[in-house]
Amino acid sequence: MENNKFNINESSKDKSKNFIYEIIDEDFKTNKWNGKVHTRFPPEPNGYLHIG
Repeated sequence: MENNKFNINESSKDKSKNFIYEIIDEDFKTNKWNGKVHTRFPPEPNGYLHIG
């Protein structure tokens, strides 16, 4: 039995924990949404405005 229970290969070490930020940054670089922000009111009447 191998003593190192959590063996992490090199490729998984290179991946960022902030992959969402990387996706957003890539969208900004490629101007995916033409710099627009869409807002909508939620279906529930809690008063919060959703930005997305």
